[in-house]
Amino acid sequence: MAFDDDFDVGSIIVLAFTPFHIIIVGIHIFSTFKHKGQ
Repeated sequence: MAFDDDFDVGSIIVLAFTPFHIIIVGIHIFSTFKHKGQ
């Protein structure tokens, strides 16, 4: 399958940063519930 270089680079960047995004969102949600619990 042939893709443009921009598509490959974009996909790699998205795949590389997705775990960090999930972690950041998880921390944000956790901190929100933690403050509501107090």
